[in-house]
Amino acid sequence: MSVACYINEFRPLAETFPGRNAIAQHALPAFIDASCRREPDLESEFPSITALCRAEHFAPQLREGDVVVYVTKEFDYPPGTESSRRIVAVLRILKSWLEHANRRGLKAHEQAAQWYREHKLRLPSNCMVHPDGCCPLDQTDRYKANLEEWERAYRLRAIECGAFHACEPIFREVHNPPRLTTGQLHQWFGQIPHPRDQRPFPPEDFAKLLLWLAGQTPDDTEVKRLSKLAAELTAA
Repeated sequence: MSVACYINEFRPLAETFPGRNAIAQHALPAFIDASCRREPDLESEFPSITALCRAEHFAPQLREGDVVVYVTKEFDYPPGTESSRRIVAVLRILKSWLEHANRRGLKAHEQAAQWYREHKLRLPSNCMVHPDGCCPLDQTDRYKANLEEWERAYRLRAIECGAFHACEPIFREVHNPPRLTTGQLHQWFGQIPHPRDQRPFPPEDFAKLLLWLAGQTPDDTEVKRLSKLAAELTAA
């Protein structure tokens, strides 16, 4: 089975003033997603990816075994320090639930919820059948001022575009993730990945990023996971 490798962006709480207020007031990790429905949900034991953020442009094309690296845009954090991107997570899709293109509904989310429950795990925030998954407005970046409208928009998107992926975390650091430079991205991929252009990257180029990242984490388990995945992609 071929492996497709992607880089995607998300908005962490640390990026904005309201988000940083949420971090301080609620002792939240700085680099979790800033939405009322965390997308992706990096705090879950098996982080989840859905179509809440980019609708049909990303999640529906993912398949089991694919790899997604989540990075931030370039910004300064803590404020006043050097501006940079952060690489927050490397996720490998473990289990997928995909709806037919012409079928509306929350079946994929319902099937995912059943899987999480069977494994005695809390439902991820971006699982739209989770009644308590919507975060209070003061725990977000207040990207939208009306929480009910924000939640309603996500629910409609989930109904229109059913895709849900539970992932194995190969690497995850939501408190102080490694800094990533534009020069490194050019060196590895010959370009700056654009969040609207979701074509997969060559596995051998992706392996270079993973090996660099293995040298940035003190976690021996993550080092082994990253190195193993890099070797697999190089051999592909």
